[in-house]
Amino acid sequence: MATKTLITAPVGFEFSSIFKSVIDTLVIWNERYAERSRLAEMDFRMLNDIGMDYADAQREAAKPFWQA
Repeated sequence: MATKTLITAPVGFEFSSIFKSVIDTLVIWNERYAERSRLAEMDFRMLNDIGMDYADAQREAAKPFWQA
């Protein structure tokens, strides 16, 4: 008779920590997307107020959300 082996997680491994990590990553990505969208909509005066020029703002706004 063949015995079945159970697949078990390593000691100390918690699925909740993976879930939290995934959620944290999604939150960060959403924040980046929102910030870059707002940055893309700013005019020269607003950019000057935050110490950024138009070229830098466009470069940052063009980045994909998963890129820091």
